[in-house]
Amino acid sequence: MATPIPIALVEANEDFARAIQRELLPQFLVVHVCLSAERATFELANCYAGPAAGSPHECPVGSNMQVPAEERSEPRAVLVGTSIEDRAIFAIRDSAERGLPDITTVKMDVGDDPTDVGMVMIRIHEQLDRLVDEGVLRAE
Repeated sequence: MATPIPIALVEANEDFARAIQRELLPQFLVVHVCLSAERATFELANCYAGPAAGSPHECPVGSNMQVPAEERSEPRAVLVGTSIEDRAIFAIRDSAERGLPDITTVKMDVGDDPTDVGMVMIRIHEQLDRLVDEGVLRAE
């Protein structure tokens, strides 16, 4: 089995973040979850580089919460929930790139009915699979 591609998630609903985490395995591993754009702007810039590397995350979801700081995986992409405004997405992207220069930021396309979890997962998989096919995301 191939190594899963580590990703971060910015999603205001912790239960939905857990569902995404479960559904993306085994191809993608949610290593970090931020529950707001503000937390993402801080955490993604500071948790993986510089003097704050290894600092704790606010949200307990994500595989990096289960391992010591020196064993944490750096996310290759940040999936941003639909409730996050475009202006905040730019701030998240700029902040994440300071700590993780090769990271890709993607706004989730959940379709017309964000309450249809099965369809949302299919659409998220399609987005991520397209990035893999284009060579933007890879496990390394």
